[in-house]
Amino acid sequence: MFSYLSLSEAVEMIPSKPSTNAFWRWCRRGLKARNGNIVRMEHCRIGGKIYVTEDAIEQFFSSLAKADTEYFEQQEQMQVPAVKPDKFKDERMTETERFLREEGVL
Repeated sequence: MFSYLSLSEAVEMIPSKPSTNAFWRWCRRGLKARNGNIVRMEHCRIGGKIYVTEDAIEQFFSSLAKADTEYFEQQEQMQVPAVKPDKFKDERMTETERFLREEGVL
């Protein structure tokens, strides 16, 4: 048997104390994760009230974290590797600047 929590009771379990309206939105519409997926909180309606379980809250936040992790890992894989600096670039730049100064351009 599950222990059902009203949304106001559920709010008290979360350290940041989101509003009951936020919980309702998470149940009804979900929350968009960084990877674009919509994650919804599992809930039940008894009469006119919405209830959640501790497991549903934990699953919701875990699913968001998993989706975000997948997104960040994908971003890391897509990054272009850093280009090694050209050790002679500074020397050439100095020579070019010296030439331009001698010619009166700089």
